[in-house]
Amino acid sequence: MSTTIVSNHLALGDEVTEPPPVLSTSFIPPPKPIAHHGLLIQAINAGKSVVTVAGAQVKNPSSKDDTPGEFVVQGVINLWGNKDITAEFDVWHGSPPPGVTVGSAVPSVQRATIKGVIKLSQLIPSLKETLLGQDLSLQNVSIYHQNYLYDPTKNVGYDLEADLDINLSLGSLSLSSVLSKILTVKETTVHIHANLGPDQTWNGVPKLNTLTIEGSFVGH
Repeated sequence: MSTTIVSNHLALGDEVTEPPPVLSTSFIPPPKPIAHHGLLIQAINAGKSVVTVAGAQVKNPSSKDDTPGEFVVQGVINLWGNKDITAEFDVWHGSPPPGVTVGSAVPSVQRATIKGVIKLSQLIPSLKETLLGQDLSLQNVSIYHQNYLYDPTKNVGYDLEADLDINLSLGSLSLSSVLSKILTVKETTVHIHANLGPDQTWNGVPKLNTLTIEGSFVGH
């Protein structure tokens, strides 16, 4: 026979039924990863001169502002880990656009900008022995990276955008003549775009199986 304990006195032979153990219902979620702009802000506040973000060694990080929906933090990197290519490095801060679902990976959106003129073969060394790598001189070069589709005009991964001035490239005189005389195109600057794929890193030499370059004349 089972009895419920109602006092401190039990009859000899009575069986004591203990209450079931109380299970804890409290749950402490794991900390959320800090977004890249947050890491840079922490580094700036701590007075650090170098911080690693998305594989890039960002030097002298500084905050331009903290307005969501903008590139808010800026620093300097050696693009692809190449000490001969210095680029301004900007980090995006903002919520994902409508329709973009963020998974377990922290949103990662950055832009590297190169000043001056640079050969395509310097940006992509595997093109050094090709006609494209030898002849194409680029200006206003920007490399974008996003791991979610924050900017629908670019791909997930790394995208190259630049201006190609035909007059700066070798062997361009005949091409310039064709454009102006036959196609009646007076502009000599072509805005180009190339998808470098999702498998690159800011600190490694680009590895490409294929490369498609698209272009449009500025102002057209």
